[in-house]
Amino acid sequence: MLVYFGALNIVFRNFSSVLNPGGWLILTVEHESDPTVTGGFKLYPSGRHKHSTEYLTNTLAEAGFPKPKMLEHARLRNELGAPIFGTLVAVQKPALSFV
Repeated sequence: MLVYFGALNIVFRNFSSVLNPGGWLILTVEHESDPTVTGGFKLYPSGRHKHSTEYLTNTLAEAGFPKPKMLEHARLRNELGAPIFGTLVAVQKPALSFV
């Protein structure tokens, strides 16, 4: 469902606020590999957004998440006979917070 959102900063902050300490956020998005795309994401004619790896890691960090434990690119599915590539992310909310 995250492919239907462009900016993910509010989404990731909301995930962070509802996850228990030590909880996992596991997600997939379509991968943006076009280096000319600025801002980290782009809306395509399919009606779905693609997000760059750098955008995902930076936006997760801004929401208080550490570096993802898993971040891989993979074929998510086929659509009209063509592969759709994406990014798989698994990140754990810190169990302890020292403020």
